[in-house]
Amino acid sequence: MIGKIKDLIKLSLFHLRRKYFQVEYNYTTYREYIIHKLKGGTFESRLRNGICLRTLRDKISKNKSKRLAIFVGFHNPNFIPESNKEYVKALINCSFDVLYLHNGLLEKQTIEKLENIGCNVICRENIGQDFGAWKDMILYLSKYNLLHRINWLLICNDSNFFTGGFNGEAFQERFKERLEKQSDKDFISLLCNYQMLLHHQSYFICFSNNVIKSSRFLKYWKNYKILGNRYHAIEKGEKELSITVLKYFRQSILYTSIDLYESVINSKENNKLDNFISNLPINAFYLEKCINESNSEKIAIIRAISMLEKYNQSHAFGLLLMTYCNYPFLKRDVILKGSFSMSQISGIISKNHIISNRLIAEEMSAYFLRVGLPYSYWHSPKEAHRKGIEPHGERYDAYPDSQTYMKKYMEKELG
Repeated sequence: MIGKIKDLIKLSLFHLRRKYFQVEYNYTTYREYIIHKLKGGTFESRLRNGICLRTLRDKISKNKSKRLAIFVGFHNPNFIPESNKEYVKALINCSFDVLYLHNGLLEKQTIEKLENIGCNVICRENIGQDFGAWKDMILYLSKYNLLHRINWLLICNDSNFFTGGFNGEAFQERFKERLEKQSDKDFISLLCNYQMLLHHQSYFICFSNNVIKSSRFLKYWKNYKILGNRYHAIEKGEKELSITVLKYFRQSILYTSIDLYESVINSKENNKLDNFISNLPINAFYLEKCINESNSEKIAIIRAISMLEKYNQSHAFGLLLMTYCNYPFLKRDVILKGSFSMSQISGIISKNHIISNRLIAEEMSAYFLRVGLPYSYWHSPKEAHRKGIEPHGERYDAYPDSQTYMKKYMEKELG
């Protein structure tokens, strides 16, 4: 009893300190934004390193498909992550010219290596995170009458690892097929998040010319405030973009819960349910109960998927999509957010048919070991808030059906 009281006090203190740092974070980011504006900061001043109007114009003119990707990266100035290299190569294979927009300066040799891959490299002042970078580049393209020349404009970033290999090739074929059948869609997103508010995940959205030339699109980007605040980027960034722009256009989502269900059901693997369970989020352990009490394999799988699709699918379905849908992406924060354990990630990384490039596998392993677990931030509420880390990770118990099966699971465990 005393131990539980101590834990409750500890958790309450954590949340109180985090509330303070929430206010501090908002104040700091607004102050930085106001100072930047008072100093005359504009999208052109932030893009002063590396931009070449003539090169951009030539690239767009020579690209028969008129496809342009704005890839935003943030990493050490001295090297390029292997995952990023593989990612931009895949985009080039899909007939995109790639603007590699880095938040902060890069060393000359790093820029040269990226240019050798086929990127046009632009280093911007590191203000406003990725949404700020996309805004700057879109407004630049608009000012110099380049935006209207583009058939497909992709915004993406390096918040995901790109695993390449067979999954990477399958993704390229899927993406190219959607791009070439333009008549039935106005934009393509990688995943849609149905948690709290339907919104398309901003780390990969491809806009057709129908969206680009609309007044809604440009108005949104002109009005977006470039705050260096992750919560602002979610609420006023990807959610606001979906509400004020994307909901008025026809969507095409590359990977859905329907795709996942069909792929799992149609897979010919042995021990299907065991493999399926092993790739569920670590805190969704209670789903084992709804699976075990089902007489039908199909019913068990559809129940589990139906419960998880209510949450952030890039996390909830992360390993399942990689295993069953040839999905080549994995969010960098899946362990920090408590979605999966180190051992689960290790099991995926070790599979050569999913990650054939061992340099990427090593890069992923090193990264996940370096950033730690949600519990690693118990005594760092300031950093936890800025990274969006909850003390116990994502619990997957926010909705009635999840709570029902968690209760059943606990009753069974406690006898």
